[in-house]
Amino acid sequence: MSEQSDIIQTLLSSTEAGGEVFGSGIEAAEYDWASPKYLTPKQIERLKTFIAEAAEGVSKALEQFLRIEITLAGGEPTHHFSEAFQAEEVESNSFSAALVDSQGTALGFITLAGQAVNEWMAKLLGGSQIDLTDGTELSPVEQALMMDLFSVVNQSFWNSAPQAFRPNLNLEKTIYKGQFPLDPEFLGTYCRMNLAPTDAEDKPVASLVLISDVIQAIACNKGQAVIRQKHPDDKALIQAHVENIITLTSVSLGTAHISMRDLASLQTGDVLLINKRVEEPVELLMDGEIIFVGSAVQSGGRCAIQITASADAIGSADDANNTQN
Repeated sequence: MSEQSDIIQTLLSSTEAGGEVFGSGIEAAEYDWASPKYLTPKQIERLKTFIAEAAEGVSKALEQFLRIEITLAGGEPTHHFSEAFQAEEVESNSFSAALVDSQGTALGFITLAGQAVNEWMAKLLGGSQIDLTDGTELSPVEQALMMDLFSVVNQSFWNSAPQAFRPNLNLEKTIYKGQFPLDPEFLGTYCRMNLAPTDAEDKPVASLVLISDVIQAIACNKGQAVIRQKHPDDKALIQAHVENIITLTSVSLGTAHISMRDLASLQTGDVLLINKRVEEPVELLMDGEIIFVGSAVQSGGRCAIQITASADAIGSADDANNTQN
């Protein structure tokens, strides 16, 4: 997890009443900021229904194309930040083809598992035993047949969507083995939708990965998607939400060591000495850790603390002094 995510998680762990995040139905203190979750429960159910219907459509299309019995089920849709997806380790024997719009903008890709590709291609080639994952170059015939497989999955997947929601996505002719055809300039989020056999606990045989804006039109039932190649406001939205979370802080004047006998004998009017002089700074703590130091003052008839420095600044100064000494 990045340092920024660690900071956010620390802030959330000290939250007493953060409320739900972005209408997701997830409490702020339980929200996993490392994974985007911008859909409401109702929208997620709508998307899952669409994926289930799409899985049925893909199954029927592959049955007709391959002339074998095949039944696929849709898995749970997952959302991923583009940076995390680009860093993900890819199955070395998988095959992928990019999906682009009419302007050639990359909006996602389809991935087929190597084992499924071998079985399906063997059927198309007359039942011969083949292994397309052995590292050899694909022949023109094999490449053409594999592109047909990608086309069947892509077209039949979207046939389940209302016409108003169907994006005009075209398959690029390049087949990628062991890597995802991702746009390195894209700074948004992706949605991954897996299709797996229903009669076994196997890994997905096909996955459709799309920029989240594409499938958001279906989940939100709002018509054709508006594609944003960059999301400059996403981090600002998260930061604004975190900034509005109420956190519990405390001010420490100091500490005192006292025996249980003396503690039990304390009475009203007694004076208890602590380990700090009057002119020494007091500490502002959050979740038990010092974050600022300052001076005790009065403001509007109430006790207050005037911030004089951050704990990090004091720590850096102390380290510098120790180095010089």
